[in-house]
Amino acid sequence: MAFDKAFKIYKGYNFRILEAKGFDKICFGCPPGIVKDFSKRDESLPSKYILPLRTFVQGKNNFDFEFIVYSFLFVQPSKDKISVYCSLDQKNRFIAILKETLFGPTLADMIRAQFQKCTQKDKFSPVELKKWARFLERVARDKKLNELFNRLLRTHTPDRKIHENITLYFKGLLKNKKWLAGKNKSNLDTQFAKNYILCAQLKNEMNLFQMAKEEERHQFIHDAVDFYIFDKNNTIYIENSTDKRHKLKIVQVRPAEFEIYQKNQRKVTIDIMKLDPPIRPNIIKPIEKPLLGVTYLGVGSGFTHKRRNSCLVIWSEGQGIMVDAFSDNSESTLEYGITQKDIRWMILTHVHSDHDSGFIEKILSGQRINLITTRIIFESFIRKIQGITRFPTDMIEKFVEFFEVEPKKKVKLPGFKNTYIEFDYSFHSIPSGRFKLTYKTSRGRIKMISHSGDTKYDVELLNMWYQQGVISRGRMDDILGFIWDADLIIQEVGGGALHTEFGSLSHLEPAIAKKMVLVHQHKEPFPHPYFRFAYEGQTDVLIKQRKSKMQSKLSLLKEMVLFKRLSRAQLLEMVRKSKIMELKSGEIIFQKNDIGDAFYVILNGFAEVLIEK
Repeated sequence: MAFDKAFKIYKGYNFRILEAKGFDKICFGCPPGIVKDFSKRDESLPSKYILPLRTFVQGKNNFDFEFIVYSFLFVQPSKDKISVYCSLDQKNRFIAILKETLFGPTLADMIRAQFQKCTQKDKFSPVELKKWARFLERVARDKKLNELFNRLLRTHTPDRKIHENITLYFKGLLKNKKWLAGKNKSNLDTQFAKNYILCAQLKNEMNLFQMAKEEERHQFIHDAVDFYIFDKNNTIYIENSTDKRHKLKIVQVRPAEFEIYQKNQRKVTIDIMKLDPPIRPNIIKPIEKPLLGVTYLGVGSGFTHKRRNSCLVIWSEGQGIMVDAFSDNSESTLEYGITQKDIRWMILTHVHSDHDSGFIEKILSGQRINLITTRIIFESFIRKIQGITRFPTDMIEKFVEFFEVEPKKKVKLPGFKNTYIEFDYSFHSIPSGRFKLTYKTSRGRIKMISHSGDTKYDVELLNMWYQQGVISRGRMDDILGFIWDADLIIQEVGGGALHTEFGSLSHLEPAIAKKMVLVHQHKEPFPHPYFRFAYEGQTDVLIKQRKSKMQSKLSLLKEMVLFKRLSRAQLLEMVRKSKIMELKSGEIIFQKNDIGDAFYVILNGFAEVLIEK
C-alpha cells in the first residue's frame, strides 16, 4: 500500500517492484517467473533484490534467484552487479545453491553418491562408516589418480584399456583395506574403476562449461553478487543512485512485510506474505490420453516469456510420467484435464530451476512425489531443497519415493507391466539426464520414445574436445548416439553456450529428423520439411488407448476412495446396473432444487459447480 505518490509499486506475481525517484528499481521477493515477467514487458531486470525472511510460503518458493543470476551472466551482461539484501544465513544458502546449480556437484559429491548403495546393502559399523567416508574423500582428492585418468584420455586410450588401468590403480589402493574384505564385495576394484571413470568424465565435461575454476568459484559469485546483510533490527539502507547522501531505510517489520522510510518518514509498506492467486484456466479441454504417446505442457526455455518452460507427460499403458515441471504446474495440467492421479512417476533431468521448480513446489506444499533420476542428480536436488528450506535430508526424503536409475541400465518401471526405461547422462554444465522409454505391445512389438534432456549436441565441438583429450571415444559416441533409434525423439533446441543449436541438427538424415519433435525453444519456431516444433497442448500418439467400456469403468471405479473396499464382483454388479452419460461441453447436469434421483461418478472430464451470489 503506497502512501507517497513519488513511490510507485509494480505488482508482479508474488513479487513487488519499488520505483522511487533517484533510486534504482528494487525487487521485493524472488519467486520463479521474474525473468519471464520482465522479458514480457521488454524491460531489463532490476539489479537490487530484497529477500524475505520466509523463503517459502504455502508451498511457493521465494528463493528462486538462479535465472536472475544467469540473465546477468549470459543474457544481458552489464557492468552492474546484482545486489542482494538478506540475512547472513540466507547469504550462505544463496551461495550454496548457486554453486550447486551454476557449477554442479564436486567430484567428491558425485563419488559419495555413486557409492551410497554400498552403505545401504552392507552393514557398516559407525567406525567403518567414518573410514569409508575418509577413503572416498581420499579417492576424490587423489591427484595421481586424476592425472592418470586424464593422461589416458589425452593419449586416446580405448575405453576398455582406460577401465583396465584405473582398475589396476584401485587394486593398489584397496590392497591394505582389510576392513572392507568382510563385506563380501567381489570385484571391488572394478566397481571403483567404473564409478570413478563415470564421475571423473562428468567432471571434465562440466569443466568445459564453467566460468571459474573450483578454487575460484566463491570469489566468482562475489564478483557477480554483492550481499548486504540485515542488521539486528532487520534494517538495511539503500543509497541513491546519484547522491550517496540520500538513502532509503527498509525495515522488515514481519517476515515478508517491509516498511520503507526516507528522511525518517514512512513512505510505503510492501507486504508479500499473502500469495497472489495463480492463473487458472477458464476452459478445461481434456485431452484423449493415449496408451503410448506424449503431451507437451511447456515447450520453451527459461528465458522466453512466449512459452512455458519445458515440461511434458509421457503416456505408457495409459499412465502418465511427467518429465520435469515448471512452477504452478498443477494449474497447467488441469487445463488439459490431467490430474495428479494420472501421473504415476516424475522424471527429474537436472536441477536448473526451469526444470525442477514444479517438483520443489510440490514438496514444499507437503505433497509426496514419485521421482525417477540418478543418485547424483537426486542428491543435488536434495541439497538444493535444503538450501531453500533448511530442512534436514531425512525430512526432505520422506516426501520423495525415489526410484534410482543407473546409466545405460534398462529397467522395468514399477507399477507398469510392459514399460522400461534406460537412462544416461547428456552433455551439459551440470549432471543432466536423458532417457529412452520402451513399451512392449501384447504382440511383442517394441515402441520407443526418447528424450535428449538439456544437452549441447554439436558434432564439431565434441570431436574437438575428444581430440583435446577431454572425453573418451566411447563417451563421445554415446553423446552423439543413444536416442536416435526411437520412434519419437524429443530434442531440446535452447541454443547458446549450454544448449543445442537448431543448426547442429542439420546433418541428420531425413528419416531421423522426421521422427524428431523440438522443445526447450528459445527462438521462434518456423516451418521445416522434416523437423517439427512442439506446441503447448499438443499430444503425439504412438498407440491409441483401446479399452472396453466395461473395463474402463471398472478400472476407474477401483481407483476411487469411495469404492476401494468393494470386491471385483461388487464393482461388476455396480457397473452392470449403471449407465454412461455422454455430455457436451457446457451442458447442465442438474440445477439447484432439482429432485435428487441419481448418483454421478465422473469417469472422464471435469464438472464445475457454479453458485450464483
